[in-house]
Amino acid sequence: MTTQEGYRPIWEALSADAKITDVRPGGEPYRLAAVLEAPSQDMEEELSRLLAWEGVLTVDIALLSYEDEVAAGREIQCPPHKPRKTPVPAA
Repeated sequence: MTTQEGYRPIWEALSADAKITDVRPGGEPYRLAAVLEAPSQDMEEELSRLLAWEGVLTVDIALLSYEDEVAAGREIQCPPHKPRKTPVPAA
């Protein structure tokens, strides 16, 4: 999700980013859908990088694929666990 002012510049920046393979409107005003290709161990860092862009309000994940790691017989590398920034509400 972007700010109104950030929508077009962010679309252009995503389109120029080497790790982004596709950018499309996201179905809601100021929402973009992008395909980010990065190794699983780098995904958190890459999403944080996008979230830090001026005009970006949120970054959500719709799908993660570990197809390359599985096809190559490699382990799925996960980033080290970090505590939640917001506490989970009690049930």
